[in-house]
Amino acid sequence: MNARGRLAIVVLVAVSLAACALPRPRMLGPTDAERRAYESALAVARRDNTLGRARLAAFVDRYPDSSLADDATVVIARLEVRAKRPKEAERRLRELIREHPREDRSDAARLELAKLLAKRGDVDGAWEFASEIKMSLLRDAERRDAYRLLADLARDRDDPAARLEWLARLRGTERPGDAVVAVDQEIDATLAAMPADELVRTAERLGRRIPAPRVWLRAAELSLRGGDVATASRALAQAEKLPLQPSEAEQLVRLQTALEARSGGLADGSAPPPLGSFDPGGLAQLPLPADGAIGVVLPLSGPLARVSEDVLRGVLLAANAFPADPAETSGLRVLVRDSGGSPQRAADAVRELGQRGDVSAVVGPLTKEEVEAAGAAAQEVGLPLLSLTRHESVARDRAEVIRFGLTRRMEVEVLADHAVHQLGLNRFAILYPKDEYGREFESLLWQAVEARGARVVAVAGYAPRATEFAAPLRQLLGPVDQPSLAAGTAETPPPPPTLDFDALFIPDAHDKVGLIALQLAAAQIQGARLLGPSGWHHPDLLRVAGPLVDGAFFSSGFDPGNPASLIQEFVARYQAAFGATPTPFAAQGFDAATLVGRELANGARTPADVRSGLVATELYPGVSGVTSIGADGDARKRPFLLEVRDGAMRSIQ
Repeated sequence: MNARGRLAIVVLVAVSLAACALPRPRMLGPTDAERRAYESALAVARRDNTLGRARLAAFVDRYPDSSLADDATVVIARLEVRAKRPKEAERRLRELIREHPREDRSDAARLELAKLLAKRGDVDGAWEFASEIKMSLLRDAERRDAYRLLADLARDRDDPAARLEWLARLRGTERPGDAVVAVDQEIDATLAAMPADELVRTAERLGRRIPAPRVWLRAAELSLRGGDVATASRALAQAEKLPLQPSEAEQLVRLQTALEARSGGLADGSAPPPLGSFDPGGLAQLPLPADGAIGVVLPLSGPLARVSEDVLRGVLLAANAFPADPAETSGLRVLVRDSGGSPQRAADAVRELGQRGDVSAVVGPLTKEEVEAAGAAAQEVGLPLLSLTRHESVARDRAEVIRFGLTRRMEVEVLADHAVHQLGLNRFAILYPKDEYGREFESLLWQAVEARGARVVAVAGYAPRATEFAAPLRQLLGPVDQPSLAAGTAETPPPPPTLDFDALFIPDAHDKVGLIALQLAAAQIQGARLLGPSGWHHPDLLRVAGPLVDGAFFSSGFDPGNPASLIQEFVARYQAAFGATPTPFAAQGFDAATLVGRELANGARTPADVRSGLVATELYPGVSGVTSIGADGDARKRPFLLEVRDGAMRSIQ
């Protein structure tokens, strides 16, 4: 044999060996006999799982090279899973993928194998097979399963960008209705867990594909909250170039308005105008034309139960839970959870409400500790949380938290404005309890009056449980006037002290202020205008101090005597429903629920839509005062001002 002949034999052998190593080819199409045998086995499988598996396995053994063999193998694997034999199903699927990787049902086999691996916790193995699937070769139901699987695997791999892409594809396969809404909620929850820089990178990668507009909008919102106006502006410009759903277009307008407000308007943190400038002539429409659910998480048991009940009453009134006409029911449902004062219970309640899929926002809780725990849970499930705490820091770094409560800073700013600019008071003294509450108010008022060109000339503190105030009063008067506080005789009564201040700020509760007013009178300390925060707003102040506090003024979160028509209508509705006068907490609960209901009535479909509308709130005239909510999630509210005049508490317009 010559060299050419030997070479031909070597090549032939090599080709033969290579062919043995390659996957076996299938025939181009099934014969009539193969089709009849396959359909017969399928018919049996529909009636009897065990017998059907045997018939289909016999078909594969008899026709291993049929183009229907891969179809039969996929069905067998599904039947094995149904029979709780996952190992046998996995063996058959792996063999099919290995032997016939390019068959039309090999991608269905990859899907089934990935589902098996995911179920047993092999996320990386499942991802490896699932990511190789050619979606165009799957049937519609299989393609939907594949998108769901890949979205869940991306979540388990901590890859929110990939999860967004697969959720978006899944959304495209769902029919309009509850299924689409559920996927949208998953998309929003995924967006809620992503920081702004990651959102920008994801949006750039998505290009014009869904959900790129929503990602850009979320990036803009977070950037606004963080004070990054440049990134927010760029994100909104990118979103504006893309095709938007109606709800996204509305969100774009809201965020553009918030961006403008960031550059002007009330972005400097100044208080909104008084309610008298915005009285709309009555309450918002009741019942609200809103369809949805709002959660309420409050410490309804424990020391704050009374306050929590007031908040809940306000929410229920906003939802028209007790209509005068049974036909006037609202579409706004209220789901109530008792936190019991426990941060963990508050977090669990928010998490449970968020996972229901029908709750648009949560009102509550009250304390800083509960809000911080509940805020972390709200971040996880993508649910706006309208907290009623007074602490300013709770909304920072938590995009889902909106601090709706009236802060001490807001009270002091309005008090200082009225004292300096309206009454012309320029020299202030501060008498405060030496606790966190008193020290913060002392510091805030000092800053506020000096910012307005006035001065603090005397400061004194007392123990929080004190009932005698002679020593701190001497400290306020200074060494020159101290003898005037000494006890006199019948023949020589002590002369009244000469005051070096024209206003005295006392940041304490009404009962303590009443005692201080009595001792001020006993010490003949007269002539200074008294002022204080919302803790003064209680009828017992007049019963204890009476004319001694005439001329005093104070701030409040609610004024039931305010002549504004919406206040008077609210008071009347509240008294009709509960037989009591509403408190500031009831007013806050009412406004918080009303704002959520307003967003739902305006077409908000998801919690993200509701949140976007809330943070674009500007100069909303509510019963708890005129309110604006910034992109940072902090509400700016104007507290009410009241003064004691002629033995009664009267509104200062």
